[in-house]
Amino acid sequence: MKVYISADIEGITGIAHWDEALPKGPDYAPWRERMAAEVQAVVRGARAGGATEVWVQDAHGGARNLRPTDLPDAHLVRGWSGHPAMMIQALDDTFDALLCVGYHSPAPSAGSPLAHTLCGTFAEVRVDGRVMSEFDLAAAMAASLGVPTLFLSGDHELCAAASESHTHLQTVPTHTGVGLSVQGRPLTATQEALEHHARLACSRARPAMLHPPAAPLTLSVRFKRPMFAYGAAFYPGARSTGPDTAEVTVSSWLELLTALKFWFHLST
Repeated sequence: MKVYISADIEGITGIAHWDEALPKGPDYAPWRERMAAEVQAVVRGARAGGATEVWVQDAHGGARNLRPTDLPDAHLVRGWSGHPAMMIQALDDTFDALLCVGYHSPAPSAGSPLAHTLCGTFAEVRVDGRVMSEFDLAAAMAASLGVPTLFLSGDHELCAAASESHTHLQTVPTHTGVGLSVQGRPLTATQEALEHHARLACSRARPAMLHPPAAPLTLSVRFKRPMFAYGAAFYPGARSTGPDTAEVTVSSWLELLTALKFWFHLST
């Protein structure tokens, strides 16, 4: 069984502030270690469940949070290649499952004080009218390749929403967002749950494939600043639908993520 693990940091147990999530933040170092520990627990569980080949993608920030020494027996994807799939950039149809670790609620949401979708300039991302999280985008892209998403850890609101649309999904809620605070579970309990549910995810029979919405797909992004929406409307086929919103209709999830990637870079 060949497994792909995509790892973020904003859904790691107890994280509550950008000072803890960004490399230049004064409190980043211990949270980098915690991210590694939670990914390691998922790798152990996946292997116990039958995974014979494990790939891990560092999918947070500059994608250089995890180190090869953290995961010496896994293929580690670090840095950004430029591929539109971004957080699952090396995933293809040779994989049997996608597992997502440390993910977070989307913008706008009260599920996490660090809630966002891909970047700080997106106020909201919708596909065919539905608000999308980074998990939703990754799972849909994986499904378009024929790869099921079997596991998710992250804040409680994200896990609850994902469970409604993915009935086969193993989830581990790591904390609950309350205003600008979080209420986290004990670390030992998280580690045990991550390993246990990753093992279950990989050991059970492959579920019936949940196909993502079929094309055409309409991507709509509301930006925090109208100037970015203005620029986004110049993307081929895109149109302005309001002073702070642009949308485009595409024929595949890869096309959709390609548009998102270009809009992501409007503010960088």
